[in-house]
Amino acid sequence: MGYSEADIARFGPGARQQILRQMSMFEDRTAPSSVEAGKQELHFTIYLDPVTKKNSQRVIPCGRYHKVLPSKAYERYEKDARSYITCREWGIDGPIDRPCEVVGLFYMKTRRKVDLTNLLEALDDVLVRHGVLADDNSQIVVSHDGSRVFHDPRDPRTEVTIRYL
Repeated sequence: MGYSEADIARFGPGARQQILRQMSMFEDRTAPSSVEAGKQELHFTIYLDPVTKKNSQRVIPCGRYHKVLPSKAYERYEKDARSYITCREWGIDGPIDRPCEVVGLFYMKTRRKVDLTNLLEALDDVLVRHGVLADDNSQIVVSHDGSRVFHDPRDPRTEVTIRYL
């Protein structure tokens, strides 16, 4: 996670405990790694401030109808996230099309309230858009267990773990 002991000491006791717990949780993970016999786990980090699709949507007139588009901030996030997602390094030759669990740990720059469900929807859409997942339906993404939102003003990011089931 990139924190020195001096950095950790500057945080409050709750944040220190949270950071140390997260550091111990992820220190042994590399992508891909064997979790159990026959299972694999992919882990990567998107070093961008997490953005949802639903905030600040745009309504564009299309003839007699209107089209709802995601915000420009989300479109920029989706485009920039591509540089952090490199499936070829993990030995994946195509999108994941079998049941898996997607866990997102979202480290937000501000303490503003954010809807975890919207963050997960945006993460799933980014993974589908960039070819990591074949689709984000319930037959492929079976759970998001363990996903959480944290506050980290210095290093906003999304830590993603995909576990094959």
